[in-house]
Amino acid sequence: MTEILTPAQMRATEQAAIDSGAVTGLALMEQAGAATRDSILSYWPGLARDRAHARVLCGPGNNGGDGYVIARLLMDRGWKVQVVAFGAPDHLPPDARRNFDRYEGALLDGATAPRPFEGDLSVDAVFGTGLSRPISDPTICGWLVEHDRFTTRVGASVAVDIPSGLDANSGKVLDGSACARSALTVTFHRAKPGHYLAQGPDYCGALHVAGIGL
Repeated sequence: MTEILTPAQMRATEQAAIDSGAVTGLALMEQAGAATRDSILSYWPGLARDRAHARVLCGPGNNGGDGYVIARLLMDRGWKVQVVAFGAPDHLPPDARRNFDRYEGALLDGATAPRPFEGDLSVDAVFGTGLSRPISDPTICGWLVEHDRFTTRVGASVAVDIPSGLDANSGKVLDGSACARSALTVTFHRAKPGHYLAQGPDYCGALHVAGIGL
């Protein structure tokens, strides 16, 4: 039997582990980034052999913090990595800000208009399972549309935790929201209902559930 947790249950599980002193939020973020890197290299073994070129879309919350970890860990393997950052660094949650500061590479302001990406891998780390309202910002929508087009054109694309714009409870695209399909979705500890319901399977692609030490 596969255990599934709602986003609220997942947040409670994480907070209980942090409150007990068993783990820190920063350590969970590092584990999530490492698990995503490992899933990428396992799912596309050809990329594991090459020094590939990745683009990582990093949102203004902790999902974006996961993205900065992924970018740094791929760079450690010799990859060329460009991060598209949404939101001012000073407004990031503390753990995400720490990982923003740890990332040193090619940084592009999300306010810049998106262009077709000619690299090997696109990563959607914009919004995670806590999103409850539509993504209406036209700039972010434009980047998500480009991520979706990359998925169709190249195929090597990843969503961190859940595709941005997909409701993690219902599996439906939030009303009026942009939502980007990915070929692979890496979620953490347990799957969420939205990965399996309604439009979830179509937007998530292959689903990897990765342990992060909880």
